[in-house]
Amino acid sequence: MKRILLLLIGIAIFNLSNAQTWSKAGNGLPDPVDKLIVYNNKLFAINSHTNIWDGYTWQTFNNSVYILDVVVKEDTLFSLVDNGIYYWKNNSWNIYINYNFISSYGINKIQVYNNEIYIYNVLFYKIKFNSVQIISYPDGVIADMFEYQNNLYLTGCFSGFSGFSSPHIAYYNENGFYPVGIGFPDSTISSMALGYTLAEYNGTLFIGGDISTMNYSAKYLVKWDGTNLSPVQDEPNNLTTLLKTINNKMYMFGGFTSVGTTPINKFGVFDGNNWTNLGDSLDSSDNIISVVEYNGNIYVAGDFALNINSDTIKNIAIISTTTNINKFTNKDAKIAPNPFSEYTTINLPNNKSNIINYTIEVYNILGVLVQTINNIDTKDFKFVNNKLKTGTYIYKITNITGEKYTGKFII
Repeated sequence: MKRILLLLIGIAIFNLSNAQTWSKAGNGLPDPVDKLIVYNNKLFAINSHTNIWDGYTWQTFNNSVYILDVVVKEDTLFSLVDNGIYYWKNNSWNIYINYNFISSYGINKIQVYNNEIYIYNVLFYKIKFNSVQIISYPDGVIADMFEYQNNLYLTGCFSGFSGFSSPHIAYYNENGFYPVGIGFPDSTISSMALGYTLAEYNGTLFIGGDISTMNYSAKYLVKWDGTNLSPVQDEPNNLTTLLKTINNKMYMFGGFTSVGTTPINKFGVFDGNNWTNLGDSLDSSDNIISVVEYNGNIYVAGDFALNINSDTIKNIAIISTTTNINKFTNKDAKIAPNPFSEYTTINLPNNKSNIINYTIEVYNILGVLVQTINNIDTKDFKFVNNKLKTGTYIYKITNITGEKYTGKFII
């Protein structure tokens, strides 16, 4: 994305809270990404390779095994592969536990709960070094797990566990399995109607998936407060496949075109009051699989190729969303080059008294102040980047007369 941000001459009032910008993470990745995870202050993007991003450049390592899922336990990154569990060390995957039966039983998910590793799909295991314990035999498939209120919640295409009835959703702790309300009753348990994804937001557990074919009033998104299952106020009009909470915002991806009365094209974010559309650039074939925060920026990954301002963003992107910065008067400040990597020049505006004394504050896309520069006494200020990672930033300029100006730059 190559463009110079010119702030319009004259007085204008604008609100940054509705802005969204997709930008590249390096040159992107050539292959679809199966999982994003932050480990040792770096971002790991897993596909047929292990791709590691430090905020500036990618390192790519060949995988000697096919990785099904990854998780961090304490200070170790573990992966689930066809024949067991591996851990990351010295830029390669090393065997931790080798169990050839895992693949034959369709195990493809790994989770940490109460500092123990669990693996699941058709069977539900607890893993300890050199030992494995079968916890239960669900009569179907587990699709997702999530820890909520110190319990491990499971969704999937099942009617219960070892004689315990709880269709499509249940929770587990060391004392056993328990129902989640009446579950999601469905006359055809073998159908693929199931809860696909789980996330906690403001103390409530949200369950997204294809609930429309079940005997339940909601269709694609419900909530659980620890006691009751209930529909949400604003529901997507089609399938939800991904929920993720980051910094008091809930991100949602699926096949929908609206949430409640708000147009949302496949991907949106909820701030506790309103939904904001993030998917204007997505088409019907684009798929987002993972969303994480890394170094104050929101990264999304999956299988997509976006053409934005004649630039292609492929399989991983940085997305800017709502900030907490207020409205500011915007005059004749301008910045070039933008985007930049090492430095740029900010042409500071004239003020009423013609006194040059400015402060520049830089915020990341979450509205967090990341840098302050005081006592600037030149109109053409050379901004040198010596600590900011790749991403989108908001700058606010304040002079000693109290006038305020704002803009955006991309590194």
